[in-house]
Amino acid sequence: MQNCEPNKDPKDPKDSPKNLPITPVRKYEESPKHHQNSKKGIGKPPKNGQKALDESVLIAGFFTRKAYAEIAVKIFINKKMNITKYEISNNQYLKINPDECIHEDKCQFCTEMDIDYIDEKNNLYIKFGYEFVDEWYAFFIESNRIEKLLKGEMVLSENIVKDVGFEWNEYFAGKRGPTEADQYFWISNSPKEIRPYYNSWLYNDEKWNVIFEITPFYPWHNETKKTYPEKISYKEWIKSYKPLVKTIIPKENLKQWIKQANEFGKKYKVKFD
Repeated sequence: MQNCEPNKDPKDPKDSPKNLPITPVRKYEESPKHHQNSKKGIGKPPKNGQKALDESVLIAGFFTRKAYAEIAVKIFINKKMNITKYEISNNQYLKINPDECIHEDKCQFCTEMDIDYIDEKNNLYIKFGYEFVDEWYAFFIESNRIEKLLKGEMVLSENIVKDVGFEWNEYFAGKRGPTEADQYFWISNSPKEIRPYYNSWLYNDEKWNVIFEITPFYPWHNETKKTYPEKISYKEWIKSYKPLVKTIIPKENLKQWIKQANEFGKKYKVKFD
């Protein structure tokens, strides 16, 4: 039999419910038995059930800590999930806009969606442009890439000496042969011609942390000074090259991404199957 903790004194600060590991967000739910027209002998509901619940005190010891935590988890799971904001940190996230059609004549069910990177703390905004809805879903649910990141199986290759973005630029500039950077490549705005160009990457560091990185990409490979007067040579441009964003994504956030993508697929991918 599982041992239960002895009853606690709710007036004692150290035994306060606030000191339990998880504080549940409680939601009042009406009972079909107790209503304004209840029969004689059956109590009526409170006038403001949610307010009464919010101001009520949980008697410590009524639940075990484990049961208390399980209740909190169930409540959080049942809350409506945000399927368009993929958190990287408290201030950084990817925002997807599945209802924002990119075409001049809006289609009934657009198969594309816009993706933006937002860093509220540093006031940084990068428009990555459109991605296909089914590919976004497949990346999280049908491919094994996120699972490999969670297991620490995508450690950056030792053959990448400087960083993934630098090698990617060198490869496209014809300064080197094929690079292993492509296995870490994720979303990019360069194919959509959204300037300035940026590529994003996902990989593990040597401590198996999940790294999210955004790097600039040389934007004038096929342009001339006539069409783009601001053009400078690759040789000059690469001198000032440096990654724009490099941060650790907590693995719990990645697990949440999978859940969000799954719910996202139920709502949007089903339109195209």
